Amino acid sequence: MSSDQATVTRRWAFQPDERVVLCCSSTRHRRFIDDLVSVMALPSGSRVRLRYGDDVCDPKVRALGEKVSPCLSGMRALIAHVGFESSSTQFLPLRVGSVVVLRTVGSVTFLEVELGEFVEGQNGTAFGDLLPPIAPLQLPVMVAGAEKPSGFFCQTLSSPADVVCGDDTGLWERVGGLFLKAIRGSDAAFPYIFNISILHKRSRKPVLLRDGMLIAKAISQIEVQIRTLADKSYFGSIIQAPMGTLKITVDHPDIRLVAGTMHAIDTTRNLLISRLTTNISLRPAYGSLSVLACRRGPEAARGTNHGTPDGEADGNGSVDKPGAQLVDMVTVELPVAVGRRWVRVSAILLIAGVVAFHGIEIGELEDHACLVWGKVIVVFFATLVALFLGLKPQGGD
Repeated sequence: MSSDQATVTRRWAFQPDERVVLCCSSTRHRRFIDDLVSVMALPSGSRVRLRYGDDVCDPKVRALGEKVSPCLSGMRALIAHVGFESSSTQFLPLRVGSVVVLRTVGSVTFLEVELGEFVEGQNGTAFGDLLPPIAPLQLPVMVAGAEKPSGFFCQTLSSPADVVCGDDTGLWERVGGLFLKAIRGSDAAFPYIFNISILHKRSRKPVLLRDGMLIAKAISQIEVQIRTLADKSYFGSIIQAPMGTLKITVDHPDIRLVAGTMHAIDTTRNLLISRLTTNISLRPAYGSLSVLACRRGPEAARGTNHGTPDGEADGNGSVDKPGAQLVDMVTVELPVAVGRRWVRVSAILLIAGVVAFHGIEIGELEDHACLVWGKVIVVFFATLVALFLGLKPQGGD
């Protein structure tokens, strides 16, 4: 263990009395790939939705999801990648989380998991040794000649797994490096992964996430930091051209992206920064922040673009040109809200102020009581309707 790792605090990911669901995902389907990238990319407090068919889901989990109001108090999740490219099944624990929704609809069971910290075994312990005793046939396995794996990709554990967790960059890089190595030989191999952090620009503190949603204050500046980790071996010993791009987009009426819309991935590790500003609003507004990850073909990344000059990046680091051979890899989306409780409070204060102003303007209350109260009522409801309709169309309405 390096001196840098030694200074980082580690703690057990699960308490002895917690119920834990093992949620495995693989690279055998495009949707599974999106799930894995989202698990690696989204900040803590975000939510991902996982789905499992009845043939790969533990009957105990399915039965719990069939209840009208399942008791999910204290139910945790351990999300892991499972690979079948080698001679033996390979498991890699990625992240812990809390189960907030569990529902079985027909033959499919859905889990909504609020993401927590990244995990690893102490001192490089093998995945099988991290788990409590489980019947061997329950874990996903790939039998030679079979069309698809057998076993449960989603199952309850008899006791919590012995894994440690943390939220430092070093742990994310180690887990991410193992993940890139694990998918290297699969059909879903792609050259890099990323992780999103949202900070207040001035205080440098994380922006609040509640109910899986990013909650931003009105009239504020936000910094989106994205750590990237690239698998250089996918492109050879030298990266001569950007291996892909990250494109940041915001679909929100009260948020403006002022810097860093497109970033080139041209180093093994990097920290990319985009900046957002939020506007004033008299009612809560909802939208989303999206990160589109694109990759380039191996030939283009080695600098052999078949004689096409468009394959080189421009002065802004953008490679979004036809000759760059860009291919959409995955889109990671984070719900965003600007203004919630305090916006409503300010609206109420505004109404109270308008009412008070008009009440004082009309004169003495004892001389014009009916007129005063009539005007108060009219102004109150007129202002309320105006605030309800909003000054402009709001996202999420």
